[in-house]
Amino acid sequence: MAIEQIARGYKTTCLMDYETSFGEKPATPKGVLLPINSFGLNVQRNKNSAETLTGRRDPVEPFDGNVEVSGDFTVPVDTRAFGYWLKLFLGQPTTTSEGGVYTHVFKVVDNNPSGIVQCQYGTNPLTYGLFNGVKISSINITTGGDEELTASISCAGRSASYSAENYNANAQIVTMKRLNNFQASLKKDGQNLATVTQFDFTIDNGLDTSIRTIGGEGMVYDIPEGIMSVTGTMTQLFTGLNTLEIAQNSTELALELTWKINDSNKLVISFPEVQLQYQGPTVDGPTGILTEYPFVAYFADSTDNSVVTVTLVNDVESY
Repeated sequence: MAIEQIARGYKTTCLMDYETSFGEKPATPKGVLLPINSFGLNVQRNKNSAETLTGRRDPVEPFDGNVEVSGDFTVPVDTRAFGYWLKLFLGQPTTTSEGGVYTHVFKVVDNNPSGIVQCQYGTNPLTYGLFNGVKISSINITTGGDEELTASISCAGRSASYSAENYNANAQIVTMKRLNNFQASLKKDGQNLATVTQFDFTIDNGLDTSIRTIGGEGMVYDIPEGIMSVTGTMTQLFTGLNTLEIAQNSTELALELTWKINDSNKLVISFPEVQLQYQGPTVDGPTGILTEYPFVAYFADSTDNSVVTVTLVNDVESY
């Protein structure tokens, strides 16, 4: 009996293209191949147990539930490839250039784009999973420490199909320019904050994945955006009362997180209006005392006109 070869994870590739109409393939396939650490986007249709009575204890035939397309990616944070995820998450950036250096500014928009995401699974012959109507639900990044700098990206989609057909065999690989934890810096109200050991944040688009219509074959009709939420936690060395009093008084502050290779390659995430949750330090042993400050970002009257602004500087002309 011949043994079939198991697919190898290292052969996986991830292609992303943008849709012009939700859930539909563009007339001309394009897209790029993006670096990933893991690919968790998947489709599921539950087999549900029926409650039909037949006069005996044996269960009757099950019935199918709705189609659910969702899952998470882990991707490296860099100054090139990450911009494609940012566009799918926050929409088309405003781009300016000077001397071959491009600055892309992403802000909150009313309607986020949707995309096509394809996974090559590495079977022999190759198998492809194609996911349509994909939107990013949330992005989470934790910086600080000695680990690889990655982003956790949660997605929802409309439909999925599996075949031996490649969506675009001519798609090009985006050569990443990796950012590292040691390249991070954090500012509070424009001043360097040197006592933070870890900074964690989640930006959530508030997607509604419940909308289905009769005749839609169990798939979502649309995935509209809701109110965005921006939350996180700042872990800081406890050196005195300053930050504790800011939290206690609900004083508004601005936070700006930057990863920088040089002036031509950097990623800046700004939260212009933030309040810290009031909670004090705890003592867990004889060494240094840390304090965790959960925070919430919001929009009231900032000149940025956005709860979060992401600025990506690189050598990519457009996204």
